[in-house]
Amino acid sequence: LLHRADHLTAARGAVWDRLCHLQDQGRIGRIGVSVQSPDELKRVLETPRVAHVQLPCNILDPRWQPLRAQIEQRRADAGLVVHVRSLYLQGLLLSGTDDDWHRAGVGDPASVRGWLARMVTDCGRASTADLCLAWAQAQSWIDGIVVGADNMAQLDQNLVLFSKPPLTRRQLTLIEESRPVIAPTTLDPARWAPREL
Repeated sequence: LLHRADHLTAARGAVWDRLCHLQDQGRIGRIGVSVQSPDELKRVLETPRVAHVQLPCNILDPRWQPLRAQIEQRRADAGLVVHVRSLYLQGLLLSGTDDDWHRAGVGDPASVRGWLARMVTDCGRASTADLCLAWAQAQSWIDGIVVGADNMAQLDQNLVLFSKPPLTRRQLTLIEESRPVIAPTTLDPARWAPREL
């Protein structure tokens, strides 16, 4: 994967051309791009030979919905593989600290956390982490989920959560119909206020 969508055209496309050449030689398989925004994804989906994309997506992020039909079509026509990262929005969705939410530009953290807690209960999940992962696993256009682990306990917890069933269609509809509106700046951690030292 190219680390950024801009790398497709960097140095007059030399990096992408090189990946295509190596693929033609059979030295590498699927090639693709990591994107940050729907605009980048639109551009990437118009690029021939992109067969894998990785993008940030979470339960509060509706930005990818308008592109879902295009993603599904590309998956059907060309075998596009879609992986998502930042499932917990850089850990924000699991934070109970108002300062973290304020730093991310959320003026009323209690209302968003309250919604997450209601969805955990209404969807019969064990935790917010369980809810977020089950939501992603239920998305038909997502092929893989990238999560991190700092230690063996977190790895074990991830394995337990991955083994649980995804949300149902009814639960997904409940989430889509009640999801709080989050500012685009909150959905992009690069735009959050810096941490105070």
